[in-house]
Amino acid sequence: MSIQSTSTSEREMLIERLTLLTRRVPKSVLSGSVQSAVVWKEQAVKATKLIGNPRSSSRDLQDLVNKLEAWG
Repeated sequence: MSIQSTSTSEREMLIERLTLLTRRVPKSVLSGSVQSAVVWKEQAVKATKLIGNPRSSSRDLQDLVNKLEAWG
């Protein structure tokens, strides 16, 4: 397995995880303040843009996965 295919499969897994994280608003956001909802929404929109960008790096995707998982 080459480095390229390894990073591609890792990237695909991160994209799949981000897609799942942005489909549902976490309970902490639903029961939280307006400010927390705005911050979560901004992160979710950024994640959606990265998912659609074929040039997004695995590092950027992983960073957003970590940020969105912290809300859960």
